[in-house]
Amino acid sequence: MSTVVIAAAAPQVARILEHKLRREGHQVMCVNDTSSVRRVLEDGDVDVLITDAGLRSALEDARPRAGWLLMLDSFDPPGTAHAAMHDGAAGIVRLPFKPTAVAAQVATLLSLTP
Repeated sequence: MSTVVIAAAAPQVARILEHKLRREGHQVMCVNDTSSVRRVLEDGDVDVLITDAGLRSALEDARPRAGWLLMLDSFDPPGTAHAAMHDGAAGIVRLPFKPTAVAAQVATLLSLTP
């Protein structure tokens, strides 16, 4: 079973993704601040991180095993997606999103990990 961490300041976004990813068979943890993201990444048991732009700075010291996805909305500054991809994001989740599409991104990312 893979572990997915959802780092989102908006609880409704986290709840929607959590519900879908649990149904897909993943163990899911939700966090909503930078220190919590850092703590779970340092524990080393995270396969995939889905984070919003505001919590992305937590990736400076540790990374999930398979990779991470950045959630963006229309309020994020231009260039945020490009900067995230440059920093190693495996993909972008644009809000509003389709939970099935995000679950497919997670499954693809996990399938690429040895």
